[in-house]
Amino acid sequence: MIYFMTSKFQVGDTVLVPAARMSNPEREAHALVLRKVLAQTNRSITVDNGAYGTVNVASRLVHPRNLGFLILCVGDFRTEATLLNPLAKSVLQFLRLLLPDDDVRSINIRTLAELGAHWSAQHAVTSHVVIIGHGSFDSVSFIDAGPVKGKDLVHRLSTAAPAATPKLFVSLACQTGRAAFAKPFSQSAICRDLIAPFNSVHGAGASQFCQSFFASHLLGGTEIPAAFSQARGAAVSGGAFRRWRNGSMC
Repeated sequence: MIYFMTSKFQVGDTVLVPAARMSNPEREAHALVLRKVLAQTNRSITVDNGAYGTVNVASRLVHPRNLGFLILCVGDFRTEATLLNPLAKSVLQFLRLLLPDDDVRSINIRTLAELGAHWSAQHAVTSHVVIIGHGSFDSVSFIDAGPVKGKDLVHRLSTAAPAATPKLFVSLACQTGRAAFAKPFSQSAICRDLIAPFNSVHGAGASQFCQSFFASHLLGGTEIPAAFSQARGAAVSGGAFRRWRNGSMC
């Protein structure tokens, strides 16, 4: 099942629906709630609203049950304790407020070999990826390989999981929103969207942007383009980020 397809849900399917679309969203434990599809049209589904009624929800806002978030923290020894790990933990804890623990995973790696091993094991249960590490205009740095260019990094991911479905990637590594990295990365069949900083960004600013984006996308139940625009406006470093799809900046 491809996560980003619009509406191939069937009556009887169990799906994840934004709590914001329910009658009493403040009573829900997480930003997305499990519901059974009661009816389906081309562009919307009908589900139980949690208050003895039903509600129609646009199919583009509905997620299959196998939603999964993966935080990939690429360590460097030097700044792990003071920057990379705190940034990864801030994103992890925020996502745990929005989603059940089973839907959020965080791993720390330093080498391409570790990346390949973890990606092979995790890609099938992953729909969203947050990359944390040190970047440049064309690469992300690994301990064993040094700077790895965007086209080579996405090739490694595709090779480790040839049948992987398209994912949303949010990179918090500096400058990876520039064309040299983002264009080839976003052209890969494994990448649905890439959101990344155009310039250098402070760790606190990167965390704020990431949280603003996911709050809008998951808690607010907005589509990716709208959530990205709202996050850019709300976050201190929001203007530094760019969104890429199919090799073009959106």
